[in-house]
Amino acid sequence: MTMIGFFFKITLLVPTKRKVIANLKVKDFSDNFELLYSNGIKIKLPRALSQDIKRELKKIDKEICGEDLFFELFCSCKYSENVFNTPLYYALRETGYDVPEDKDTFSVECIRNTGIVNLAVNGANPYLITRLTGLSLGSLDVLLRRFEVNIDEQSNINEMINREISKYQFYQDI
Repeated sequence: MTMIGFFFKITLLVPTKRKVIANLKVKDFSDNFELLYSNGIKIKLPRALSQDIKRELKKIDKEICGEDLFFELFCSCKYSENVFNTPLYYALRETGYDVPEDKDTFSVECIRNTGIVNLAVNGANPYLITRLTGLSLGSLDVLLRRFEVNIDEQSNINEMINREISKYQFYQDI
């Protein structure tokens, strides 16, 4: 559960592709686990998550090097990027979520989508969302429309554009 908990928290912070998250190496974190480097971006981890990671790594009784896959350190089974789907299925089932009975896995992409939608709803710049997630602007637009997130309706698009324009120095000089 440690592995899956870290996976969910990191995916919500950095909602990039499952493969990118699953293949994080120890060297993708700063020495003190306060920062995570993903898609060329330095992400500050919440203090509680940083402390949890350090505490769990102390429990591991083996030499840890920078090339080690981060999540594999906490995995007692054969590790692959798909190892997260089955625990998610059982966690959802235990909480009463209506999961398909004919499967024993559930796609963790729903966690990623939650992170992306929350960034958009909270006014994050779409370009920055694409840099963080690895999506194109077109793919981001398709995803947000699929989840019926229309940024234009949630805020005044004119106000947003004018706020962005006013950030430029030349705006202050005119």
